[in-house]
Amino acid sequence: MAPVDPATWTHESSIIKEDELREVAVLQGKSFRVHHPDAVGGISLSHNPNPQKYMVMHYHSVENGFRLPLHGLLHDICRHFGFAPGQLTANAHKYVASYILGCCALDRTPTLDEFLIFFSTGGPFPYYNLFPHPHALIFERVEFKHDKWSHRYFVVEFPVHNPLDLSSVVLRSSISRTKFAAVPLAEAAYYALREERGLIPHHSLQDARLYKKADLYYPLDPDPIPFEGVYSPKRSKAPPVVESNQSRSLPGTRPKKRPREGVTDDDFFPKKNKYEGTPTLPSPLTTSSGTQSTAPAAASGGMELPNPDNLDREGDELLDQSALKRPTLQPQLEVINTSPLGATISQGIEEEADRQKEPETSPAREKEVEVQKELDASSTMEKEAEEQKAERSKVKSLQEQITTYQRGTQDLEAQFDRLRAQISILESRVSASEDKVGSLKTELVERESRISELESSLHDAKQEGSHLNNLVIKHIEAKRLILGKLEKERQTARELRSRMGELEKTIAAHQGEVAALTTI
Repeated sequence: MAPVDPATWTHESSIIKEDELREVAVLQGKSFRVHHPDAVGGISLSHNPNPQKYMVMHYHSVENGFRLPLHGLLHDICRHFGFAPGQLTANAHKYVASYILGCCALDRTPTLDEFLIFFSTGGPFPYYNLFPHPHALIFERVEFKHDKWSHRYFVVEFPVHNPLDLSSVVLRSSISRTKFAAVPLAEAAYYALREERGLIPHHSLQDARLYKKADLYYPLDPDPIPFEGVYSPKRSKAPPVVESNQSRSLPGTRPKKRPREGVTDDDFFPKKNKYEGTPTLPSPLTTSSGTQSTAPAAASGGMELPNPDNLDREGDELLDQSALKRPTLQPQLEVINTSPLGATISQGIEEEADRQKEPETSPAREKEVEVQKELDASSTMEKEAEEQKAERSKVKSLQEQITTYQRGTQDLEAQFDRLRAQISILESRVSASEDKVGSLKTELVERESRISELESSLHDAKQEGSHLNNLVIKHIEAKRLILGKLEKERQTARELRSRMGELEKTIAAHQGEVAALTTI
């Protein structure tokens, strides 16, 4: 994702569809309304003039487990880092919801401190992600990337009294990834969570009861929180429409696409005439007695949802009643154009005629019949005993097979744990190797910069050396010339000395001659 300027960033137009908008409306709390962004003036993450009344959320985040009102953990995460719930990626919402549901399955209370041990938070503006700790992988790290998930968003309208106590103003800055917790601390929390009841992968958290247990629905109260200018009606006694728990409240699953009573296209999309849209159809629930009951209509344009807990409870009761009232099939005689009295009289006449037709039986014949019945009963009991023995042997063999399978499963689980530990060790080694590679790369860059500096200085030294060589050569040439001149002068001096010697000899000879002449 290319970096964006927080000051000039604008959220793209929403491409959410009508059926997707209806899905997210069903999955939210009863006191929250859902709108298409164009129906409330084009509200988005970058343009929200009334953040205390409206909040922007993404369709895939709801599919991954986001519910209203916010769970305390998600509330603490948003308050801790200072961003809006809509700035978490859809995959991050999957991690948060899975952690909450996993803790509820283990009867534990999810806390922010423990969550920050298992995950690192951060990312570039405008969306922030969660990164699992490499030494404490409580969930899978690989996530499916939805195409253009950030373009499928909708607007949630709060009641008059905002129950979230959280601003929907976006944080216009990037968040540096928080450091992972120390390995001993992360491993201690990981093994404590694992030894309690075992880890639950977030792709298998497909139980609607966990959602109710986690308080991801609005609390039960007789009156919904009213919207501005809207009367708060009492709860209707008519049972609401029952939907499948598995399709209505699970992350990653879509409920059945059907219009709900009291909700029209005008509740979601703007610029539609209510007389031209598709009329809303009730969704009756027919019992064995043939009666029908429909959900009450929502008040004033927006949508207020029925209580999800009532949906689950009443749906189970109705299903149980229908099972109890199911009639058993019995053979019946078909009587055409007869009254009950006539049928009784005709039946009595037929029985009397049958008694007159039957011949009288002797005591010996009756005894033979009784003996035959006893023999038949004993043979039947023997057959039943043999069948029971065969069934017991089958049950015993099945139990042995189940025991064998359980042992094999335990062995596989042990192998899986060992492999996971090996994977964790390898990942730690890979992480350490990556750190070493990063440090080596940094050192390599520093050394390359030093080498380039040395090369430049060497080039300068070579240039200076060549210049000095030229000067030395010139100096040597000058010295050679001077030496040549000195040699010539020395030669001249030697010649002069030899001449001076000859002259001195000549002078000495002349002096001798003069001395001789003077003596005469």
